[in-house]
Amino acid sequence: MVEEQGGWHVVNVQDARWAEHPVFGKRCIFEKEPFPQTGIGISVLEPGMPNCRYHRENAQEDFLVRSGECLLLVNGEEKRLKALDMVHCPPGVSHVFIGAGDGPCAILMIGARPAQRDFFNPRGTWPAATVRKPPSRHPTRASPMRTYQGGRRFQLRNGRSEQGRESGMKWGTRILLSIAALVVLWVVVVFSIIGSFDTTPNFNFDFLSMQWLRAKSAASNQVGAMARGSGFADTFDLARDRRAREHCEGFTAEQRVRDSICLSLDCPGQSDEHYQAAAGRNVMISMTPCLVRAAWGEPDDIRSITKAGDMSERWMYGDDDVLFKNGEVSILEDRP
Repeated sequence: MVEEQGGWHVVNVQDARWAEHPVFGKRCIFEKEPFPQTGIGISVLEPGMPNCRYHRENAQEDFLVRSGECLLLVNGEEKRLKALDMVHCPPGVSHVFIGAGDGPCAILMIGARPAQRDFFNPRGTWPAATVRKPPSRHPTRASPMRTYQGGRRFQLRNGRSEQGRESGMKWGTRILLSIAALVVLWVVVVFSIIGSFDTTPNFNFDFLSMQWLRAKSAASNQVGAMARGSGFADTFDLARDRRAREHCEGFTAEQRVRDSICLSLDCPGQSDEHYQAAAGRNVMISMTPCLVRAAWGEPDDIRSITKAGDMSERWMYGDDDVLFKNGEVSILEDRP
């Protein structure tokens, strides 16, 4: 690197700093400190690997494919790009690049840096679309590469993008499980009415049954609604919590943060999807700070942000940022 007092400098790509992310590929970082007006970098993507999450922001960005091939998902359309293709994205254009072809793809990325950066990830209601895999400083490796567009999942195979079906059980299976849960509750209520069922929180459910009830959020919601109507909700919750405490008894601190049932005791008030994501070292939208710490540990840095009288916090993990608003995760983003 050659540098003078005026701030200008020359750096070769081979001498620059490189970062590698298990999901978003390799990135060349030219800046020792962030440039105030423009960001610039080079992303190298293997086939099937996205450069970031599908997003849009309030800044102009321009991209030049230097070598290889990639797919561009932009505003709901798919474009195949080759070497020397240039892409211009005005503010507000949703986009993501995915490696394609038979080898790595190198993309030069340049973006403006406005004084107030607004970053938005389009998503649907399916929780998986809001999940972020562990940042690069964690040893956990991500599952097969996927990117998301408006809540629809695109499974990437051999460098080609095809719309996948929503993961999870088929609807017929879910309906049968919901019916089975209602039948179990009906039997419990009948026995409590005729007086032959002990109404104290001393159920004889085995641990596997309790896990099954907790894992099926739709069925659990229906069970809870009917239990409240029959005056049985408090007893049901006490029994569930007692079984959870027995399950977690003797666990170390590291074991507790990797177990979704223990996390439900340590960080109450979240859904089963949040606990399962945190136990797998993943962070998702609307998580509380307690679960984010359980998933990724303490952040490298915490910055407070005040905008229009509202207070929020930005937690920094390596190249990943987690933005909290009103005590919950509102935005997940990676820094260029």
